[in-house]
Amino acid sequence: MNFYLVNVFTKNDKAGNQLAVVFPEKNLSDVHMQDIAKEFNFSETVFIDAYQNLRIFTPKSELPFAGHPSVGAASEMHLHWNEEIHLGGKVRLWAQGQLHL
Repeated sequence: MNFYLVNVFTKNDKAGNQLAVVFPEKNLSDVHMQDIAKEFNFSETVFIDAYQNLRIFTPKSELPFAGHPSVGAASEMHLHWNEEIHLGGKVRLWAQGQLHL
């Protein structure tokens, strides 16, 4: 399982809004994702599957949407898959449908 610790809304790696972005190699259960989010203990942890579906967890529950995790996830998707993320593109949030970038 690959994961990245990301600081969003900053140019300084010691500032901004922190989150973990996780690229699981296999499907994880809801309970397993929740346990991983508890272990990271950031305000949010994002899980991105091979189909670019995003799921966002706090240490206590899953969120239908959150701003800085979506921004951080889009940035890491670009780096992880070497793909350009264009404004006007879409990613899928599990609970909320598509997010327009």
